Amino acid sequence: MIDGTNQWQGSGFRPSGDQADLRPVVADTKSLRPALVPTMRRLMKVLTAAPAQ
Repeated sequence: MIDGTNQWQGSGFRPSGDQADLRPVVADTKSLRPALVPTMRRLMKVLTAAPAQ
């Protein structure tokens, strides 16, 4: 499962009061799910084939 979280990235202190409840919309990552398994398989294949250092 792919998921995302929102964290305060602004400069200074996080806004308080009414501004604290304003959060950006969480990105919809459902369209990425079909690509996740083949991508992870490829990544693991490349990592296991890498020469040891």
